Amino acid sequence: MLLDIGSGCVTNSNLSTIDVKFTVTDGISTDVFYPDSSNQYSYTLPEGAHILNTEVIGTNHWMINPQSTSLNFPTQASPFTQDFCVTANGTIEDLEVIVVPIEQARPGFDTDYKVVVKNKGNVTS
Repeated sequence: MLLDIGSGCVTNSNLSTIDVKFTVTDGISTDVFYPDSSNQYSYTLPEGAHILNTEVIGTNHWMINPQSTSLNFPTQASPFTQDFCVTANGTIEDLEVIVVPIEQARPGFDTDYKVVVKNKGNVTS
């Protein structure tokens, strides 16, 4: 899978923060699978016509292209390779900051906090 960071689709390690779901159907049965932690995916299909659909899960900040691919085995070469390009859906700044106490706060004493910052948008914040 490839990520578009403004200069066309290129590989990028930040793609691991985007959840992509693949759905494959032959018109009778449907199955779902996901890429691994390296953004690689593999799926074995029986002979026949299939449609592979893609979806970015949990956010509308990203688009994926192509959204679907038609497969027909054994007509097409096997293994069949298909890259998908994930692109930003506009410019969305979405920064999440969470402050978590590490210990109980007591008046007059120092205490420690953990600050967690997550960029949930599709641009650098």
